[in-house]
Amino acid sequence: MFEYKNLYTQRVQFTHIRQHEINSDGSVMKYWYTVHTKPRQEHIAEEHLQRQSFTVYLPCIQTTRRLKNRWRDVRESFFPQYQFIQADSIT
Repeated sequence: MFEYKNLYTQRVQFTHIRQHEINSDGSVMKYWYTVHTKPRQEHIAEEHLQRQSFTVYLPCIQTTRRLKNRWRDVRESFFPQYQFIQADSIT
């Protein structure tokens, strides 16, 4: 596991998921990593990782929540505190 801290002191942990595989055309597939973020900070971490040229996948769902005595449609992370990035390697 590799830890990374960005300018906003948000701790991000990278966990390796899949080994390199060779495609039929000879190119090397990229690694997929899970990223553990602060609670309810997934969207901020997504922006920071995209700025650093990572391919980011953040699965979200649309739900209805009661906020301030009103029902509102809210977009939430499907896996709270987790998202996925694709990279050649992280060193």
